[in-house]
Amino acid sequence: MIDFIIDWKPYETTIDGYPITLELRPLKAWAHILLLPYFLKMDELAENSKKIASETDEQKINDWVIKSSTLTVELQEICKKVFPDHVRNITGFTVNNKPIDTLIICEEAMFGTLVMDIVGELAKRSRISGAEAKN
Repeated sequence: MIDFIIDWKPYETTIDGYPITLELRPLKAWAHILLLPYFLKMDELAENSKKIASETDEQKINDWVIKSSTLTVELQEICKKVFPDHVRNITGFTVNNKPIDTLIICEEAMFGTLVMDIVGELAKRSRISGAEAKN
């Protein structure tokens, strides 16, 4: 018999080169459903980024940047609902000398890349693999 361990686990990443740590738990079904459209759009955007890398048409490049930025801001809005149940104990930086909470990183555009990083890690941790199973 397999016992799946669904629990909070540490995650280390960086922001502007500085290490930060936080705790993540795998996505619950409702959160995965909310994030699914983002996952699909990100796959499309990643595919298009390969084409853009060799593009010389400035308008096409600008369109891609706008689409990418818009998607990041939309993701931050969705994560206002998702993060409180899936992200906690953020350490390694402060904002205005105050501890970080999930609302701050979802509301401030400057943390868009961090939010994308966290969502990517949540997606990885929400797949079944041998690492989560204990015999």
